[in-house]
Amino acid sequence: MGRFRFILLEAVVVLAGLLMARCAVASDYAGADILVPVVVRTPGVLGSQWQTDLVISNVSRKPIKIPFVLTFFRNGVPHRVFQSELQPQASMLLRDILGETFGLQNGIGIVRITASSQDAKIAARVRIYNTAGSFGEVGSSLTGLPVSMLGRNTYLPGLSGIGGNRTNVGVSNPHDTAVNLFVSLFEPSGELRGGFATTVQPRSLFQINDIFVSFGVTPFEGASIRITSSRGVFPYATIIRNDSGDADLITGTAEVVGDEVVTPACSNPAPLYFEARPTGDWIVMFTDGVDAVQRTGELAIKYGFTPKQIWEAILGFVAPLTPEVIAKIRCEPGVRHVSQSGIIELPR
Repeated sequence: MGRFRFILLEAVVVLAGLLMARCAVASDYAGADILVPVVVRTPGVLGSQWQTDLVISNVSRKPIKIPFVLTFFRNGVPHRVFQSELQPQASMLLRDILGETFGLQNGIGIVRITASSQDAKIAARVRIYNTAGSFGEVGSSLTGLPVSMLGRNTYLPGLSGIGGNRTNVGVSNPHDTAVNLFVSLFEPSGELRGGFATTVQPRSLFQINDIFVSFGVTPFEGASIRITSSRGVFPYATIIRNDSGDADLITGTAEVVGDEVVTPACSNPAPLYFEARPTGDWIVMFTDGVDAVQRTGELAIKYGFTPKQIWEAILGFVAPLTPEVIAKIRCEPGVRHVSQSGIIELPR
């Protein structure tokens, strides 16, 4: 009997440890500054009508009432603000948030929820659903993330453009500055099908409608999108059924990146670009009229790096650079842009 009690106690301790580990992971999704990457109230294709419900919760174990500010941003339009507070362990449901809370007939954008205390633990999720589908109301949920958890190298796997599906991709930028992106499309085998660079404006949402059409490729099953960004962003994908309008929302999986992007100290740094398959080196391009050999030598002496190649004709050089050096070079006169050196895949 004593041995049985010991085994039972040991099992309880192990189970408690597992539960605590799960709780620790779950608590990472709460914080004082939460980004909800997309909220919508808009008509869609095939007669669909989309709207969004938002749930906000105070999940802190501390018996503290949490005041918060909810801000809705959309491209090119003044933001809207809603303020309230949450009692300990309380939740608030805002149905049709754009229509009922902000009085908007149509709109699409991002929501940022900021608590008055940095110790606050706020969680948020949205349900985006079609109210006019032929199969009844259908939709999917998406959980907000603390802005501090947003990744710079994010994968969206398992995307489809066949079997009655289409896939859209969105990227939300909650920051006060623009973010540079490189967006890559991969086959299930890992073969690169295409990529492009773009910029997401401050506090805005960038959308790619029908990724296969946008990349100019024949739709296929099991596609992956990789998004590399100069600052943390919130990418997501929506796989939509053409017959029912049902939408499956997919959040990205962020890769842990060893080298962080250092924010330049100047107010107007040269743009920073990324590649689908980086080699580890960086390319610095100069503006017209710069002596590439002389300027490269000056920068190499100033910042202590060794260039691998200097291009006199196209005005640039390639070298292994640290994040700190990249940030400083982006502020140097005559620098047009800095980009990753990448592997170019030729068509077969």
